[in-house]
Parts: sequence; structure tokens; C-alpha cells
Amino acid sequence: MPNIIKTQLLADLRQLLSNSRQQLSKVLTTEFGKGFDVRNLRNMRTFYELFPIRGAVRTELSCSHHRKLK
Repeated sequence: MPNIIKTQLLADLRQLLSNSRQQLSKVLTTEFGKGFDVRNLRNMRTFYELFPIRGAVRTELSCSHHRKLK
């Protein structure tokens, strides 16, 4: 597959993911209220990827503390 096609496919995928995040943000904000903007969703995803095992997260620490630790 030529590089130009790969580049275009990656650009299309990025746009699709961006639109999906925005849509998800709108749905969650409507359903649950504030706190579900695109940036927070990205942070939540990152947090989940760092601590996929629930027991690995210390309950005494906030998300801000965990962000500083990584």
C-alpha cells in the first residue's frame, strides 16, 4: 500500500476517533452532567490503561495524585 494512502487512512481514522469522542462526550454530559468533556474522557482512558486491575489503585489517592505518579 503506497504511503499516501496510508497517510490518508490514518488521517481519516484520527478524524473518526475525534468525532466519536465528541459524540460520546455529548451523550455522557447529557445523561450524567458535567465532567465528561473530551479531555476528561482521554484522561479517564489513560488512567484505565495505567491501572487495569482495580486492586492496583490505592483508594486513598485521587486521580490527580496518580497522574503525578506516572
